[in-house]
Amino acid sequence: MFAFIYGIMAEEDNNQFKDWTRVYIRYCTGTGHQGYRKDPIKYKDTSLYFRGHNATIGVLNNLVSKHNFNFAQKVVVTGDGFATYLWT
Repeated sequence: MFAFIYGIMAEEDNNQFKDWTRVYIRYCTGTGHQGYRKDPIKYKDTSLYFRGHNATIGVLNNLVSKHNFNFAQKVVVTGDGFATYLWT
C-alpha cells in the first residue's frame, strides 16, 4: 500500500469514504496523464516515453471491463494536479 495515504484514501474511522471503492491512478510519465507520443524521445542515453494518456485510458478501460465502472451511480474525483480537472 502507499505510505502517504490521507484524505478520502485513508482507512481512518472518520473517513466517510473508507467503505467506498477507491481508485488511485499513479502518475509517472511527466505529461499530466495527457501525453501521447508514439516514439520515445532520446535524452542522453535514455529513451523517454510520454504516454500518460494511454496509461489513464488503460486504467479507465480496466475499471469498466473488470469492475463495472460504467454502472457507477456516484463518483467522486479528487487530485492535486491539473490533470484531475482535465479528465473530469
